[in-house]
Amino acid sequence: MNLNSPFSKLYVVLTAGVLLLAAFGALSLVNIGSETESYSEAPLEEASVDNSLNSPPATGTRAGSPRTVLAELFTNWDCGPCVNANPPINELCDVYGPSQLVMIAYHTDWPGSDDPYNLYNPTEVQTRVTDYSVTGVPSMFFDGPPNRGHDGATTYSYYKGYIDSELATTSPVNITLEGYLNLMTMNGYVNVTIEVTDTLPVGTLNVRTAVTEDNGYATGPNGEVRHRNIFRDMLTQEALPAMVVGDTHTFSRSFVIDMSYNFENIQVVVFLQNDSDDSVLQAAMYDFIPQRVLVVDDDQSTNPDGKEDYYQEVLSFMGMGFAFDSHVYNEVGTPSVTLLNNYEVVLWLTSDTSSDTLNAADQTAISSYLDGGLGSLFMCGQNIGSDIGATPFYQNYLHSTFVTADTDENTIEGVAGDPISDPFVGSSLQISADSPSEIAPIAPASTSFVYLPSGDPAAVRADHDIDSKVVYMACMYFEHIDIIDTKAMVMMQVLWWLTDMYHRIELSPGMNLLSIPAEQFDTSIDTVLDSIAGYYDSVSFYNSSQDDWKHDHSSKPVSLNDLTDLHHHMGIWIHVTTPGDTVYTYPGMDLWQSQMVHLYPGWNLVGYPSQNEYDRTTGLNNLVYGTDVECVQTFDATLQQWVDLGPSDNFELGKGYWIYSNSEQDWEVPV
Repeated sequence: MNLNSPFSKLYVVLTAGVLLLAAFGALSLVNIGSETESYSEAPLEEASVDNSLNSPPATGTRAGSPRTVLAELFTNWDCGPCVNANPPINELCDVYGPSQLVMIAYHTDWPGSDDPYNLYNPTEVQTRVTDYSVTGVPSMFFDGPPNRGHDGATTYSYYKGYIDSELATTSPVNITLEGYLNLMTMNGYVNVTIEVTDTLPVGTLNVRTAVTEDNGYATGPNGEVRHRNIFRDMLTQEALPAMVVGDTHTFSRSFVIDMSYNFENIQVVVFLQNDSDDSVLQAAMYDFIPQRVLVVDDDQSTNPDGKEDYYQEVLSFMGMGFAFDSHVYNEVGTPSVTLLNNYEVVLWLTSDTSSDTLNAADQTAISSYLDGGLGSLFMCGQNIGSDIGATPFYQNYLHSTFVTADTDENTIEGVAGDPISDPFVGSSLQISADSPSEIAPIAPASTSFVYLPSGDPAAVRADHDIDSKVVYMACMYFEHIDIIDTKAMVMMQVLWWLTDMYHRIELSPGMNLLSIPAEQFDTSIDTVLDSIAGYYDSVSFYNSSQDDWKHDHSSKPVSLNDLTDLHHHMGIWIHVTTPGDTVYTYPGMDLWQSQMVHLYPGWNLVGYPSQNEYDRTTGLNNLVYGTDVECVQTFDATLQQWVDLGPSDNFELGKGYWIYSNSEQDWEVPV
């Protein structure tokens, strides 16, 4: 097999007027696997990629014979009574979770005709209004008619009673969903399987598929700002054929992702309805993208009290980037470590709770989460120190010393040079003056916000270990009166700092073969490499389909630089000019599904678009080493040497790879 490639040619990288590399073949090959056969080194530049996201669907069962209740809410942002009806059902969705309760919120065109969520799809909303003979809002239906309306101050328990009553019955079917999004073509896909597990009722049975969007933010005339499970589209219904116990029926639907969608919050709700009496027999929900943040509402108060809404409203306002789920502590208790480990950040709020702020079970769960894996904590509450300040947990996991229970101050500001709060130096961020605690960081932790006018610490940040961080705010900031824009900026700064370990790649002086394991919202080269602006002087990419190099060199005139965009399927050569290691913090959204990277015959320089490291066999996935591909190489930037990937060696996040392909084919990179 002739593996001669663009490496065997003489390439030069002109950077700042200096010939950095003359002959790439002079670089040595390091065999770290069990195989000893060496190949001609692949070119010290870059290769072809396929922009497609046509990857196989991720699967997940959202419901079964145990019933999942469908709540259908008719509402409008100009409806005064809706302010009493909507928060309770929003919170109950969090209490029960999608395996027991799913919701569709239809926004009508009355009493306010300018509700933006009605304008998305007024025709199909009106169809549901007509189907259910809705004459006023709020109207609430659990598994179809009758209309349950709302019950004022006791709506939470009122709704909960109907939900529990429905959950006490079984469903004659299982509904299993699998789905995926293709953001290149802006399409979503869902496969639906109906399995009959009990005798079906007589009637006209139709399966309906609704596209919804969670956590919209818009300030309505009635004061509501956070809007959940917003109806966006009703796909073509599927008539259920005659079936008996044990039969299955499968169908698929696709939909267009409108540019107005926040695609991180797109869901589909599928339900089986008997149109003879409008009863809903079963429902299921599929959430396409795993959420990154879990909000733990641990203020020990009667639900819904609204305090957690401050945090959820801020996160909703922020839009893309930090989609979230909620855990209602008062109903469910301490979240399990298994649950916590599903999230990059746990935002745990105790608000003004003065005792039992973090009990022994809470402390154990948080400790295990921080010690056991890649996850970070944002802890907020004003009385935590006075309650448990003497405990090892407070010192070892919140990295703080408790100083005093009440500073009697009502503003905080940032600390100069602090990566979180520096933008807020000189600001007066309003907090609740109820009982803000003074704390002190335990070295090497640092103060991140201070009270005014004293300058005493109000928040602490710490690197808990190599893969976990902690921010502890000992006052009630998000619950107070600052404008939403400022609150969102503070939240964003905190979350960026807490999650930057997820998006960090260490680069060495000299040549680096880079891969960006996140999907870019903005692929322009300046945006993608913004965090290391000034630390590099050349970037190159090899297009295998055209046997063509593209470059962006600081020494060249702008008109001669033809590499303008970078994305997560690309292998990228970058020359770092700093004398020491440089940390590259890359932008983008974590990948949630397998990626299809297109390979051409011969050498391909590609990225490794995954969230996990796999050995060569697992990482190649659908390709067989020695049959489909002949060689996999990367580059050790520390040693400035080639590395041949052996069978027991892992594909590494952040590294680019040269792959010699025997044919034109797609590599399905496992996420």
